[in-house]
Amino acid sequence: LTVKELPTYFTQEMFVSVLVERGFKDQFDFLYIPYCPERGCNLGYAIVNFTRPEHAMQFQASFRGDCLDDEMRMTGRILVVEPAPMQGYEANYYQSALKWSGVPPLSRSCLSEMKDLQHDIEHAGSCGFANFGEFQ
Repeated sequence: LTVKELPTYFTQEMFVSVLVERGFKDQFDFLYIPYCPERGCNLGYAIVNFTRPEHAMQFQASFRGDCLDDEMRMTGRILVVEPAPMQGYEANYYQSALKWSGVPPLSRSCLSEMKDLQHDIEHAGSCGFANFGEFQ
């Protein structure tokens, strides 16, 4: 799915945290938010691939027309969720690889590593990463 009107300060990790917080943990295997180094922000959209069609439909129902922050609420901007031009993990990964601008997509292996890191941090007793607390 393509998620448009994403706040431009959102990082991939921040958006993963929102997805996990809303119950979509382990339901997606790819997430990419194109980043513009010249502007120092994302391009305002994300590509998310879900592992099952019903997960995509649940996400669409949950996020379409939603606001992710106070600025969106104040300005009346809402998220637009629609089918992505490319469908499936492989197609999204390879298409996004052509567009990388310093921030690669979060793919199956990256998402798994983030979860493994959270596990390691929990067992070490300290955490220097605020966003990783959402992967429990």
